[in-house]
Amino acid sequence: MYLQVAVNIHIYQLLEYATPDENITERKSPSGAAYDNTLGLVFSEDATDPESGSGLASEQEAPGPKNPSIMKGCRVLVPVGTREVYGVVISQNQTPGASEDGSPRNRVRKIIKFIDSAPVFNSSIISLLLWAASYYHYPPGEVFFSALPPLLKNGSPARLPAIEGWERTDIREPEQLLSRLKRGREAWNCLKDQSLSAQDFKNMGISGSVLKSLEKKGMIRRINLRERESPWQQRNITVNHEFIMNEEQSRAVSEISSRSGFNVFLINGVTGSGKTEVYLNLIEEIILKGQQAMVLVPEINLTPQTVSRFYRRFAVPIVCINSAMSARERLDAFLLFSEGSAAILIGTRSAVFTPMKFPGIIIIDEEHDSSFRQEDGFRYHARDLAAVRARLENIPIVLGSATPSLESLYNVKIGKFHEIKLLRRAGNAQPAKIIPIDMRREIITRGLSDSLLISIKAELEQDNQVLIMLNRRGYAPKIICHDCGYVFSCQNCDSNLCYHQDRRILLCHHCETRYPVPSQCPMCGSSGLTITGNGTEQLESCLRESFPDESIVRIDRDSVTRKGVLEQYLQEINEKKHRIIVGTQMLAKGHDFPEVTLVGIIDIDSSLISDDFRSQEKLAQLIIQVSGRAGRSLKKGKVLLQTYWPRHPLLELLIRDGYDAFAQEELSKREKLRLPPLTCQTVIRGNSPSHRSLSDLMDEIYFLMQDVAGGFPHIRIHPPMAAVMERKGNRYHLNIVAEADTRGEMQKFLTALVKRRNELRHLCGCRAVIDVDPTVTL
Repeated sequence: MYLQVAVNIHIYQLLEYATPDENITERKSPSGAAYDNTLGLVFSEDATDPESGSGLASEQEAPGPKNPSIMKGCRVLVPVGTREVYGVVISQNQTPGASEDGSPRNRVRKIIKFIDSAPVFNSSIISLLLWAASYYHYPPGEVFFSALPPLLKNGSPARLPAIEGWERTDIREPEQLLSRLKRGREAWNCLKDQSLSAQDFKNMGISGSVLKSLEKKGMIRRINLRERESPWQQRNITVNHEFIMNEEQSRAVSEISSRSGFNVFLINGVTGSGKTEVYLNLIEEIILKGQQAMVLVPEINLTPQTVSRFYRRFAVPIVCINSAMSARERLDAFLLFSEGSAAILIGTRSAVFTPMKFPGIIIIDEEHDSSFRQEDGFRYHARDLAAVRARLENIPIVLGSATPSLESLYNVKIGKFHEIKLLRRAGNAQPAKIIPIDMRREIITRGLSDSLLISIKAELEQDNQVLIMLNRRGYAPKIICHDCGYVFSCQNCDSNLCYHQDRRILLCHHCETRYPVPSQCPMCGSSGLTITGNGTEQLESCLRESFPDESIVRIDRDSVTRKGVLEQYLQEINEKKHRIIVGTQMLAKGHDFPEVTLVGIIDIDSSLISDDFRSQEKLAQLIIQVSGRAGRSLKKGKVLLQTYWPRHPLLELLIRDGYDAFAQEELSKREKLRLPPLTCQTVIRGNSPSHRSLSDLMDEIYFLMQDVAGGFPHIRIHPPMAAVMERKGNRYHLNIVAEADTRGEMQKFLTALVKRRNELRHLCGCRAVIDVDPTVTL
């Protein structure tokens, strides 16, 4: 039996996925379209020993399991060069096959050790990861290892820890043995009708020494409660209905449930229309069939309240996966869902790779959110991979948003997605009124206009809550010398340093380097240093001065670093312990603040003049999402936008006709300009500590791409250009943008480009990666 194994070999050079002795086999996507070659080293349990070089290893000598059915998807330890590395078995063959050029493979190496006795990835996940490696043109070994929980990357066992428990034995005359053991009698009585965990006894105040004493007398014995657990499908599944669906919600559930197999549904519902209630009713139908549901949310801060609502609704095992959890917690959740012991998984983008034993449905909440896109390492979009996965599993996938991405709306237009609209807010709450504030005619106090401050005061007098949003943390984004104009900047990046008053530091928000707050200018020696611009810290300070008797809470990445703090703040907001809330876009989506009636958005103009063609789409989404936090109950809400361009066409269209009208106008504009989603893009991103070396490499890549593009008339290649931040983390960054009319043509072009990778020089310290379907082009 010959096994193809994907290994993580950490090679960053563009298209340089394998060392010379590593074999490459052409693969195809699930749909049959040819994509990039994928890497797989070939090993055999009965191959020539690479160390001795003499003869074949006997069956008794071959380590690990011999059942071929459990090899695919298992981790193995294999030799690569002089190293021993972990890999994942991705295919099995009776013959070693041929190498990339068609010649027989001349080297088949022996597996050192099988790590798993059962697969960590099932066949659908293996197919998904191979498709992702092909489509995104990324080394398969790194794709597979990106999908593994952290503990499984270093060979840790894929086993759930035992749950220590206790049960009674069949001992005779227990009363005599219990006569002098008061706490022992209590423990004995607790075990009358059930087994209990050691943690249960600890919660009851019964110490481990008491249990050990009973064990020594032969009255109780230790057990692994995990082995005694019955499948959740065999239990009595209870569902607690908090709300009754309205007609629109019921129609949405019926339409989705009536279609079997793979379908993509886009729920385009206004903020507060009850999309989550639709999700819950769909999941109810799924789990009552004994199947599992996967729910992806864009950010960690949305997980706690989502999990809380799901727990209130369903009496079934629910697990979470996100980067805020410990490595052990993430592995346990991965294994519980993989083996079918959990009914529902709620997670962020990396959870899309978790196997499902009983696949039922995938739900992507806030599908438009950029957090679903992984922007470093293996670059992928979780929404797109989830759709591919749903097709492989033959299950429905539901995308939900009040501001759908233009990509999803375009897929609706061409018939790939089924759109379901929810036009009415739940409980008949009225949509918030959006009002621009003309900053040219305002008196401004540290970033806040008089009109906004007056409105805040009016809402507080009516005992309402207020949300002020600025997507910039810290106190001020710049410190400037008043005398010579020197701007304090990061030594490692082309970035100004942000002043954080709370911590008394200057911080680079790109490389996270910290600097002490200066007392004088390093250029002219002047002590006249001035802060410019506003951050959330400064807004909080200004509001405290304006409303000294009010309790104010600030929620941004700096204020919620400790575990549990965010949940505490959200609970306090809902209990009205804070009537003024200041934060970044962490608060823009998903949260339900019934008493918030006024939302103020500071500094929207930076998005109106951005070089990124997607910036206006993102701004429109942000405005609508934030406006959804206001007036969610019976109280009317309003949104105030501080801008120097109140008559901007985007704002006028958005305020007058809503997001859907804006999206259709934006799609029309993109079509005229030949921009995504009507076309597709790929960016070659290069970086190096040497600007000269990087320029040389990117020029080589550009000319190679131009040469390859000669066979593809609809491929357009733009010359190398500096990234928006050319120097970041002491590395220079240059990009080459390739455009195509269709994804199929782009994939054929990239495949042809990969095949000519050996024509590029290997320049020390230079790295370049392929970024397919980028959400950030510059």
